[in-house]
Amino acid sequence: TGGAMLQVPLSEVRKHRSKDDAWLVLNGRVFNVTEYMDYHPGGVKTLMAGVGKDCTALFNKTHAWVNWQSLLGKCCIGILIPERPRPDDEDDDDDESDDQDDEDEDDEDESEEISMFPAPSGPQRA
Repeated sequence: TGGAMLQVPLSEVRKHRSKDDAWLVLNGRVFNVTEYMDYHPGGVKTLMAGVGKDCTALFNKTHAWVNWQSLLGKCCIGILIPERPRPDDEDDDDDESDDQDDEDEDDEDESEEISMFPAPSGPQRA
């Protein structure tokens, strides 16, 4: 990233979930842990459990004592931002009921993600 912090939505993090291209979210920050993969004390398989998603709850459950800021500082590539509206979600006065239905579906998806991986501290997605 050339030292610049990226603004990354969760949909982008989800694209990087292989051993050779591994991103994760921890406390509202996005980390590229690809180079750290072979050094994780729990092994590759354990680290892969958190790749491609917000792993804050998982991390805090198993690593509450770990100073992640120091350990992963060089892996930090950006901050997590809310998803941008999709082009098909633009306001259309002709069909307001469909827009409302789409928004409700998006809210259900988001609440499911948040309930699965809540971030107990640090920046939170609305």
